[in-house]
Amino acid sequence: MASELQILADDLTDRIGRAVTINDKRWRLEVYTALHEEVDDARLQWILNRDAPDEVKAWAAELKLARARGPVRTPANPALGIESRVIFPMRYNDVLVGFMSIMDRDLSPDDLRIVAMAADEAAAAKYRDQLVEGMIRGRERELLRQLMHPTEGELRRQAAMFLRDEGLLVGGSGSMVAVVRLASTKDDQPPMSRLFDEAAERLRGRITPHTMVMLVNSNHVFMVSTELERLPEMARRLQETVSQIIPDQAVVGLGGTVKHLEDSYRSYRQALDASQAAARIPSFDGVATWENLGVYRVLTKLQLDQESMTQSLHPALLSLLEVDPQRTLIHTLETYLDLGTNAKATATRLILHRAGLYHRLARIRAITGVSLRDGETLLGLHLSIKLARLAGLYDHPQAS
Repeated sequence: MASELQILADDLTDRIGRAVTINDKRWRLEVYTALHEEVDDARLQWILNRDAPDEVKAWAAELKLARARGPVRTPANPALGIESRVIFPMRYNDVLVGFMSIMDRDLSPDDLRIVAMAADEAAAAKYRDQLVEGMIRGRERELLRQLMHPTEGELRRQAAMFLRDEGLLVGGSGSMVAVVRLASTKDDQPPMSRLFDEAAERLRGRITPHTMVMLVNSNHVFMVSTELERLPEMARRLQETVSQIIPDQAVVGLGGTVKHLEDSYRSYRQALDASQAAARIPSFDGVATWENLGVYRVLTKLQLDQESMTQSLHPALLSLLEVDPQRTLIHTLETYLDLGTNAKATATRLILHRAGLYHRLARIRAITGVSLRDGETLLGLHLSIKLARLAGLYDHPQAS
């Protein structure tokens, strides 16, 4: 479609001698023609970023351009670096599909008529492409669901073959999956698929064609990519976009690399587990990778509800949870265990005098009645603290 729109825009520039910009209905740049004397700051940023700045989108919303049924002359806005333009809403069967804009510099009535006809032609071309693109997206979704089937190996193999043969996902020496989801997982949280769809749509223009595909579920988005080095960056971009749209923190989980595309479901399961840890463990800072999960690789596989997790905790930790509302003692114990019971390193990490550390450890022993020199006890306590984090029972920030 971009090539057809580009041909239309180039032809229009030749006819009227004006630079032309075509954006989709969310003001993302589709195509443009270049005339050096017709570049304001806003257009330059548009071209560089392939998207309008948020403040420009807000200004366009104030002008109600999406409701217009004909060309609109927009005033200059020096604060945003915008000169006056004539905006032509592109509609097909009264459905808005984008905007065509021309700098408002001595446009004659004949020029306006020519641009209006070109805008109608561009709208029809874009509408046709949207129908084709919708069919392709539907095919992508169908194949991705099959690719992630947990038990049907032959179904996964065929889905991988079709994704490659149809040019939807090609190249690379392996594949990897990233999951972006909300940190909050409340039972009464409504499905977020529509909002996730909007976030994914904003990202699509930045994806290298045929190297990454996305599927939106009710509470997360997953991305399958053969462009392994770029996937973490794109996942973080999607995380930022989701957080802008949905008033909640978004987190990222990255699975491991698999050699064959049909094995991507393994990376998907790993990414889901990593996202669970990213949502609960402050030290991951919202982004967790399967390779760096450590003990959480095991704990995320337990799939226990909060009550079952609580019942699984070491009795000594349950005692501490009851009497340590600020979680100071638990945080001290966790740091002590994370550092292999090295008292000097623990005191340094906690910015605590060694005598203060020993006083806290003595209190822990007095409250729990356990020995901090017994290997089995230390292992049980350490695992219980990490399990309590996953259960949301303990969320004291971990020292870095």
